[in-house]
Amino acid sequence: MDWIFYFVRLFFVRIGDFLRHWYISSFYLLADWTVKFLEWLDRSLALKVTARYWLHPLYQERNVLGYLVGFVVRTIRIVFAVIVYSFVIVFAAVVYLAWAAVPLWLVYKTLEAYGIKTDIF
Repeated sequence: MDWIFYFVRLFFVRIGDFLRHWYISSFYLLADWTVKFLEWLDRSLALKVTARYWLHPLYQERNVLGYLVGFVVRTIRIVFAVIVYSFVIVFAAVVYLAWAAVPLWLVYKTLEAYGIKTDIF
């Protein structure tokens, strides 16, 4: 009789392991990839540096034209970088939500295939 409890316990342990690996480990993996990609983007877009020198003249040309051109160029770079970073973050979030929905969708399709359709889904 102990073997029944062993297999029931093992079933739930395996389900817990699957859920932990599917949801938590994949979240950390995708977050790590996203951060590394954002760091790679920052090497070319340089949002932090551009924001730091936003109101400084471009190429240290300290006249009206240098300040005006610097302000305009850096503003455009900041807006572009924020749009690109936002797109990357939203894309990563959508990918993770789609990944997280796969087991639920498979359970739904399995229940539907066996005719056990409920009002929950």
